Amino acid sequence: MAKKARLTEANRSGSRAVVVGKHSSSQASPRTSHAPQTMHMPPGYSTQDVEVILEALWGMFTQNQANRLIVAIPWDDSEEPLKVSLSRLVSIYESWLN
Repeated sequence: MAKKARLTEANRSGSRAVVVGKHSSSQASPRTSHAPQTMHMPPGYSTQDVEVILEALWGMFTQNQANRLIVAIPWDDSEEPLKVSLSRLVSIYESWLN
């Protein structure tokens, strides 16, 4: 019962999981949060292009799938491109339309 209470409390407090260590001691591991990044529309994109991309993405994926799918930022040409959830990428695209 006490273990279930710890799990419930860990879930309520925003912990990803309760890690059980030696001697049955428990500690919650915090979720990592990333600072919000402002991304600007790359050169060559128009608002019409963004609207077509958004329409295509929402036609192919549900919100649940978009939350789980991790994609690389398409215009990031670095060796290790930034990876975000598809729903985050869509929110970036939507911010360009406002």
